[in-house]
Amino acid sequence: MSIGEIERLSRGYFAAISPLIGPHVDIPAGDVNTSSREMAWFMDEYSRLKEYVPATVTSKPIPIGGSEGRTEATGKGVSIVGREAAKRLGIELKKARVVVQVFGNVGYHSAKYISELGCKIIGISDSKGGIYNPDGLNVDSVMNFNEKNGSVVGYPNSKVVTNEELLELQCDILVPAALENQITEKNASKIKAKLIWRQLMAQRHQRLMIYFTR
Repeated sequence: MSIGEIERLSRGYFAAISPLIGPHVDIPAGDVNTSSREMAWFMDEYSRLKEYVPATVTSKPIPIGGSEGRTEATGKGVSIVGREAAKRLGIELKKARVVVQVFGNVGYHSAKYISELGCKIIGISDSKGGIYNPDGLNVDSVMNFNEKNGSVVGYPNSKVVTNEELLELQCDILVPAALENQITEKNASKIKAKLIWRQLMAQRHQRLMIYFTR
């Protein structure tokens, strides 16, 4: 779809649900396949149909009322809560090996901040597959490769693995930053991570969930 087609489709959808949203009713936020661009259209359409209220929607661009730090907030939150959980378990982060499933907004920022804690990111994936290097992956370098090539698959000096194999890699910490139902009764027993850090959507509120697997 062209940008114009995406905008017309988005605005049509936003107009249709405008009676159901509002700053005191339900405040939508950007998520999978959306960005601050779509949220800007959302606010503009709501303003056209009803009234100008910046608090109608989150994830807006900063120049039109968005919040600084909003883009990286969830990923950074994952790293902070996970850091404290690691302390409780006695996991030394500077020796920890981490696998991140799906390199979207949450996955990228989780990996970025986790690596800044001293952890070694050994596995990363996206919808097309995953990459693995036991010696570690440079998060920003992988992101640059992903933006140029449309996938992390093919990143130099890495082994290609499936998303299923990625979850089962030998590691200390696993970050499933994909959609729900990635860990099920079929693969739970095969996961080797000592700690699972993930973000969960529940009843319209974002919550961070920490699972101790060992």
